[in-house]
Amino acid sequence: VYIRTGKVQIIFYSFPLPNHPQAFGASEAALCAGAQGQFWPMHDRLFRDQEEWAGAANATQLFERYASEMKLDMGAFRDCTVNDRAAAMIANDMMDASGGNVT
Repeated sequence: VYIRTGKVQIIFYSFPLPNHPQAFGASEAALCAGAQGQFWPMHDRLFRDQEEWAGAANATQLFERYASEMKLDMGAFRDCTVNDRAAAMIANDMMDASGGNVT
């Protein structure tokens, strides 16, 4: 009720855990999908299939497969991930969270 009426707003921060080697790449994949209006579908896929990619050496390939299955523009998605276009946003989110004593 509070969200629908505008009394409360949900703000999502990227906060990839440093002890999770694939977490930063997953955050990038979600934000790069978000550049095409598909943040939440990618977010949900990443959390749903975390066991598949979390320890995988080829996590980037899996993220690309998810993006392809979502019918994203793969040239734009790869450009975003390969060139770290979301990295500054993730770093800023992490700094904001750390400033708020999020651990």
